[in-house]
Amino acid sequence: MLTAQEARAVAHLITAQDFSTHKHIEIRIWDCIQNGGTSFIYAGKMSDNVIKAFEALGYTVTPMQYEDEVKMYRISW
Repeated sequence: MLTAQEARAVAHLITAQDFSTHKHIEIRIWDCIQNGGTSFIYAGKMSDNVIKAFEALGYTVTPMQYEDEVKMYRISW
């Protein structure tokens, strides 16, 4: 059973690719949290839907730009 916050986050994940990307990053975040980390840097493409899902869960997603193009995202908690 999902909490209301988790259900709102999953509602943003429209495509299978969105869901896959979200789960991949979420596993990495859990690993970072277990090791005492406070943020995670993801160097890949992330759709707006995935960003909204993480924000719905309370994470802060900060795009990191290089030469006017987003190359990485910092996800912090």
